[in-house]
Amino acid sequence: MSYIAFLVGILFLVWGTIRMSTDFKSNKRENNIIQLIFTGQASGIGQFFSGIIFIIIGIVSLLVQ
Repeated sequence: MSYIAFLVGILFLVWGTIRMSTDFKSNKRENNIIQLIFTGQASGIGQFFSGIIFIIIGIVSLLVQ
C-alpha cells in the first residue's frame, strides 16, 4: 500500500510541476504565486503539495510496518 502512495505522490509532483511551468511561462507578470493564491486560479500548486504529502504518507507507512 505504501508503494501506491509513492507512485501517486510522484505522479502528483510531476503533474504539479508541469502545470506550474506552463501557467507561469505564458504570462509571468499576471500569474505569480501570490496572485494565484489570492484569486484561487488553478495553477498546479495544489497538485505539487499533495504529491509531497503523499510521499510523506508513503514514508510513514513504511516506517510503521
